[in-house]
Amino acid sequence: MSEKAQSVLSHHWGWSRKCSFVLGCRSGYDSPQSKVMSGEIKLYFLFAAIKLTGYMLACVLLARYYRKSYSTGVLAGIVRTLIGIGVGALVFYIAAHTQGLGGRTTGPIMLASLVGVRVLEWGAVFWMFFKLNRVALLMVPIGIIWSFALDFLGIFLFSGLIRGIIC
Repeated sequence: MSEKAQSVLSHHWGWSRKCSFVLGCRSGYDSPQSKVMSGEIKLYFLFAAIKLTGYMLACVLLARYYRKSYSTGVLAGIVRTLIGIGVGALVFYIAAHTQGLGGRTTGPIMLASLVGVRVLEWGAVFWMFFKLNRVALLMVPIGIIWSFALDFLGIFLFSGLIRGIIC
């Protein structure tokens, strides 16, 4: 792997460990090593599963409140998870890029930006599946608190092994 590719895929996140991803190309033959998923990727998928379960629960309850079908709630939870994974990856890429350019990304700045991003994420879910009305003004902050609770649950369950993966 080239030095530039290695520097892009390996970035110091400000914590005590380095976060790196290894990309490889196989010749097409199945080997025992190709079937093993790296620990970081497993943790990411488990973390995403926690978020998916939590968002589906929240959206099914919202669907009941808004007298929508169960399947609407499940779909809203899946969409909320996918939005969060995509936007979360983008937010942390930008934060890592900012640090690489000599900028500082502090905890309070990241927290404030996450709150703003989550307002938009939950707002999009309400706009697509439920109603944007006065009740949504109360429900969106509850959804944001729920998102942070799921983050802390996932991080707590994995004892801090996931660094910087918040969606």
